Amino acid sequence: MNIIKKQNSEERREIILNGGILNTLLFLSVPTLMVGIIQALIPLSDGLFLNNLAGVLVASSVSFSQPILNIMLALSQGLGVAAISMIGQLYGRGIMKAVRETTIQIFVFSFLIGVALIPICIISAFWISEFTTPEIRNYVFTYISLYSLVMPFVFLAAIYNASKNAIARPEITFIRILILLVLKIIFNIIFLYIFRMGIVGAVMATLFSYITITIWMFLD
Repeated sequence: MNIIKKQNSEERREIILNGGILNTLLFLSVPTLMVGIIQALIPLSDGLFLNNLAGVLVASSVSFSQPILNIMLALSQGLGVAAISMIGQLYGRGIMKAVRETTIQIFVFSFLIGVALIPICIISAFWISEFTTPEIRNYVFTYISLYSLVMPFVFLAAIYNASKNAIARPEITFIRILILLVLKIIFNIIFLYIFRMGIVGAVMATLFSYITITIWMFLD
C-alpha cells in the first residue's frame, strides 16, 4: 500500500471503514509520527538560534517561560481532540456539508478562545516574572506577554491539524508542520541574525511563521 498516494474522500472513508487494520494504522499513524519528529526539531532549532545569537539570558528566559505557555497551549490540544471526535463522526457518516460547517464553527470558536487568552497571558507574565531572578525578569515578562499574540494562530493550527486527521488526511498536517519549521528557520535568521532583535525577535519569528502558515491553511 502506498501511504502517500492521493485518494479522494470516498476512497479514504473506505480505507478507514473497511480497510485492513494494519494498512489503516500505517496510513493514519506514519504521517503523525513524522509530525512528532518535526515538532521536536522546532524547539531544537529555536534553541540553537537563541543560544548562539541572542545570548544565554534570552535562551534561559524562553526555556523558563515555555512550560507556562504550554499550560495554555494544552487547551488548544484539548479542543483538537474534541474536534476530531465531532468531525470524525460526521465524516464517517458521509455528511460532508455538516463536516465543513462544523469545522468552520470550531475554527471560529478556537480563534476567539485564543484571543481571550491574550490578556490572561499578559497578566500571567507580570505575575510570573516577579518570581524570577532580576537578570531574566524583564526577558520573561516580554516573552510571555508578546507570545500572547501568537495564541490565536496556535489555536487555529491545532484545529486545522485535528480537522485534517478527522477526515483521514494526516499527511497534510505533516506538510504544515514541515513548512512551519522552514518558516521558523527563515524568520529566526531575519529577526535574530540580521536584525539582532533578541527576545522580541524570537517572538516575532514565531508570530510571522504562524501568520504565514495561517494564510496557507486558509487557502487550503
